[in-house]
Parts: sequence; C-alpha cells; structure tokens
Amino acid sequence: MTPSLIPRDWLFQGVVSGLSAGAGYALGVAAHWLLRRSRRWPAISARVRGAAPAWLPEGRWLALVLVPAALVVMLVVAVPWQRDLATLMGMDRPTTGGWLRAGPVLVAVAAVLIAAARGLRGLARLL
Repeated sequence: MTPSLIPRDWLFQGVVSGLSAGAGYALGVAAHWLLRRSRRWPAISARVRGAAPAWLPEGRWLALVLVPAALVVMLVVAVPWQRDLATLMGMDRPTTGGWLRAGPVLVAVAAVLIAAARGLRGLARLL
C-alpha cells in the first residue's frame, strides 16, 4: 500500500495488494505448519484458545476485527501518497472514494489465490 515511483490506479493497487495478501497468508500457513511440529505448540495453542471468546475458536476473533480495519486505514492513508506522486508525474489525481474500490479487488484476488492453493492441496491429498 506504500507509494511506488510510478503512481498506481485503484485496480492495479487492488491486484498487487491481493497478491501480497495471498503471499502473506501462505507464509502464515507455513509458519503454523512449522509451529505445530514444535514441542511448545501445546502451550502456545492453549494460551491462544484461552484468550478467544467461546463462540469463535482459536483467536480468529482478532483477525475478524483487525484485518478489515487495517485494510480501510491503509487504503485511506495511501491516497495522499498517490495524489502527491500523481501531481509530481503530471497525471490525474486519484480520489479517496475511487481508491477505496481497491479493497474489494484486493479481497477477491486474495480469495482466488487462497482457494486455488487449497484446491491444489486437496487434490494432492486425494492423489
């Protein structure tokens, strides 16, 4: 979500951020896979389960609150950066409303990547 040397429009930013979110998810899954094989995993797991509300298992409640809030904050914060870059490059300046359209694109791209990876994993297990 940070500025680059070339100003980005909302669609490009959504695709790039979705790819980044998918890669971050993959790193988180890999870290979880490694942690499960650790001797400390039972203690870590018990601590996380103790902090979570009963209706939502394993700390997912934190992600449900923080991830959407962080997404909107980063999209709003990125607009002035992109406006400054567009002005310096002599291009059209993006609007905040237009820039917020990157959010749904980001979610869609990340969801497609995650679904494809899970599908491949399921296919590998099946074979």
